[in-house]
Amino acid sequence: MALTGNGESLQTRMVRRIRFDLRMTPQEAIQAGPELDNSDQGWLYAWQAPTEPPQDLVLSHKEGRSRTAALEGVGVSLLIDLPHRNETAVLWSPTRHILNAAVERLRSTN
Repeated sequence: MALTGNGESLQTRMVRRIRFDLRMTPQEAIQAGPELDNSDQGWLYAWQAPTEPPQDLVLSHKEGRSRTAALEGVGVSLLIDLPHRNETAVLWSPTRHILNAAVERLRSTN
């Protein structure tokens, strides 16, 4: 893996942890669900926004009011935190009707 954007930096390196963001449509995320569930990680932290957010936005490092302000600042309409199997998931939205619609979609798939 390259350490920088320099294409000549392709030496093999040992890593302990890699964190990355995937840009996916809701349908692509649903299709990836079984693969994530069967992986060692089995975890998904996803959010929906109307436009691509700034490259330096890292929501998982924010808590409380600063996290809420960051979510609202980039127009996030729905946040989904799916932990490992048999743990409790979290759905968040700044507006109740979007959250209710997400919950209804989940109910209708069961």
